[in-house]
Amino acid sequence: ILLATYNFIKKKSKWSGAVLTSVFALIALSHPMMLVVGSVLFGGYFVFLIKDEKEKLRLLISYILHMVWGLLIAAYYLIPLKVEIKYFYYGQQANHLTGGQFLKTANYFDPKWYYFYIRDVANRGHFVSGGLIESLIIISGSIAFAYQLVTKKIKKFEVWHFALAVGLILIFMTTKYSEWLYEHIN
Repeated sequence: ILLATYNFIKKKSKWSGAVLTSVFALIALSHPMMLVVGSVLFGGYFVFLIKDEKEKLRLLISYILHMVWGLLIAAYYLIPLKVEIKYFYYGQQANHLTGGQFLKTANYFDPKWYYFYIRDVANRGHFVSGGLIESLIIISGSIAFAYQLVTKKIKKFEVWHFALAVGLILIFMTTKYSEWLYEHIN
């Protein structure tokens, strides 16, 4: 999505619209919730790229149309799934949030953190914890941003500012302090 968005806005590439439509359709078919979660990333990146463009409204409408077209392509599967949701057991609760299921400080600063086990072929998705490299990037980025704020050396919004904001939002959303937000999203 990010590469196609860049080519769509900055390079005005003809194929990027088709790629955007295809990617939105494929994500909606494989992991529809990733469109919601990822909207922070690709929506923010879109806003970052469009800020210097002259035809903001035309690009916004066109981007939204590509997204909608991709969702409509995926609708052949998603609409029947929604209609036949009775086959999935959701229980008697209106809100399925399980309280207290958040990361703690030990998850972010665990000295026994690893990317792989001995026989793994990919990273361990069920062990959620930040590593030393990720923690250092967030901490040093926050210090550099605070220094820029204090010395008033921020001339323009840069990509690393956006990346830092997304990282801090994602960390906030995994801590107990965001529970009130999850309770109000139903």
